[in-house]
Amino acid sequence: KRINMLSMKIINGYHELENPTKDTILDRIMNNKTYQNDMERAADVTTLLIAGHDTTAYSIAWILKEIAKHPAIQQSLRTSLASCSTDEFDKLPLLRYIVKEGMRLHPVASGGPVRVLGRNIKTSHGYLLPQGSIIFMPLILVLRDPNVYDNPDSFIPSRWENPTKEMNDSFFAIFCWQTKLCG
Repeated sequence: KRINMLSMKIINGYHELENPTKDTILDRIMNNKTYQNDMERAADVTTLLIAGHDTTAYSIAWILKEIAKHPAIQQSLRTSLASCSTDEFDKLPLLRYIVKEGMRLHPVASGGPVRVLGRNIKTSHGYLLPQGSIIFMPLILVLRDPNVYDNPDSFIPSRWENPTKEMNDSFFAIFCWQTKLCG
């Protein structure tokens, strides 16, 4: 209840600003017409306060570390960012590749999901995993699988220029599996 009150205080504070800073997360929430009212906005502000900031900060920190370790990539990114306005950053392929590669190499939840099998599964090595078994799939193994990624422990954003189906499938597993853990 107190966190909801804090979220509403943040929203009310925004309403009182004469010239709110544009393009902040809060500004985008407040000016998004899909919200029906401030209570819906407060729900998303609460989510960001509780769950959104730490995972985002973790990802950004690792990505920045990788960029710092690779001066040529850093310079290419600087050049790319300087060539357009901030409104166009989301259209920059290099920025997208860097973010994907950083998230692949340093996933927020590298441990992965734990599930109960709903049916019998036979592995590629011939092992039977019976229905009802509890399985654990470490994402770090999926995202660093040498059968899917060349030099899997290396930061190589250019690998995303022409990703294979296997690369896309393993990368998007981060989001498919995590929705059940976070939702």
